[in-house]
Amino acid sequence: MLWVFRQLVPALILLLGWSGCASVIHDGEFSAPKKAPQVFLIPIENATSEEHAGEAMTAMVGSALVERGWVVHTPPPLSLDAPPYTEQDYVRLAAERQCVTVLRGSVHEFRYKTDLNGHPAAGLTLSSTGTKDGTLLWQGTASNVGFSFSSLTSAAQYVARKLVDRIPDVVTLPLPPVPTPPQLTDNPTTPIQETVGETTTHTEAPAEKSAGVPDLQPEPIVEPGSTELPVTEPPVGEAPAAPLPSADTLPALPIPPTPTTTAP
Repeated sequence: MLWVFRQLVPALILLLGWSGCASVIHDGEFSAPKKAPQVFLIPIENATSEEHAGEAMTAMVGSALVERGWVVHTPPPLSLDAPPYTEQDYVRLAAERQCVTVLRGSVHEFRYKTDLNGHPAAGLTLSSTGTKDGTLLWQGTASNVGFSFSSLTSAAQYVARKLVDRIPDVVTLPLPPVPTPPQLTDNPTTPIQETVGETTTHTEAPAEKSAGVPDLQPEPIVEPGSTELPVTEPPVGEAPAAPLPSADTLPALPIPPTPTTTAP
């Protein structure tokens, strides 16, 4: 019995040492294709009492994005005497790098709890907005509490990867162009575009004839003193009218006798 106890004690000590030094490694290699989604990552705001919580969480979120296969762009560092970036600066930098979405967030918990066990706890909020119009495309919040033997970094890594994995792919797709509505005009004629060689001309199409409206023809001009009858052309689609009879073809009418009177 004593021999068995002596054999188990070193094994238990070695097992506890391994669990206390356990670590989680996430390697995000840059193996994204040329048409991979372009994401602009703004430094995450720090809403905790930990001084470097925002910087640490920004690095973890960037690693999770690259691990997913996205191309991550960050704002260049500023000099000591330069003013801080504004929201307009972030949008302009994202548009210059042809990023479709801007990713921002805040870390609201990054500490070891003050209870007897001292569990590590981390909390993060991320949101994605469009580069062109600033529309909110997605937003999520996650938190994690590790075990007493785990580190604060491992708890924060779990939160970052959990949120990044839940970002839908649709936020990285460009928005379709909005179709332009047709312009209504009062002119009944519709312009027809004709292309001849390299020149483009516009002609006016004839207006459609309304039902029940007669096709008016111009009246013929008759010179004074002329004995010829005016000739009018029949409307399109109608048979020509019969010609009028001339004076030679008319029958002779009988002349009544003149009455005579006698004086009384």
